[in-house]
Amino acid sequence: MDQAIPTRPRGPVPAGAVAAVVLLAFASGATGLFALFILSFASDACTGASTALICTPTGQQAVTVGPLLAAAVGTFTAAGFCAAKPPWRTAGILLGYVIAFGAFFLAWITAVQA
Repeated sequence: MDQAIPTRPRGPVPAGAVAAVVLLAFASGATGLFALFILSFASDACTGASTALICTPTGQQAVTVGPLLAAAVGTFTAAGFCAAKPPWRTAGILLGYVIAFGAFFLAWITAVQA
């Protein structure tokens, strides 16, 4: 009575999906480093009376570290969905792009509001 559940054999992950994840890793890593080394200087214009989010320590941490963390989360999300079936694979890779670059654009908006 020990019968295995029949499953369809899965083929290899398409090269296009792997290329999309590698591109995401490099591009989101570059934007994360841009945020770390460039956007952190947006708080230089802050004065003692400034109330912008970038003028607070929490805002500075979010602007500098947030995009790097989101780049890692977005890349791992996209890589995890590479093994999914075709409609979910595309959606998962797009979700990874949205996570990675969405955080960068939020950091950019926060930095520009100073």
